[in-house]
Amino acid sequence: MRVTKKSIIIETTNRVHGMLEQGGICGRVVAYPISTLEETELLFAATAAADDLALGYDVSWRELLAYRCPVPRVIRRGVTIE
Repeated sequence: MRVTKKSIIIETTNRVHGMLEQGGICGRVVAYPISTLEETELLFAATAAADDLALGYDVSWRELLAYRCPVPRVIRRGVTIE
């Protein structure tokens, strides 16, 4: 997870035991507007990984951002490994 001036960028690659998951997504990159987070959350998001639990919530940062902004901007679609 990277935080830029305008967006929060998350790359998704599904792995199981260190190997790419069959039927999983590989190389998908999406951007969420930075306005989806409050100022205090933004400070913690800058140092967290996408799958870490969000501060004060019982979900990961990835799930929190998907809930607050259901239609992110897709930067790279990625592929499905079969």
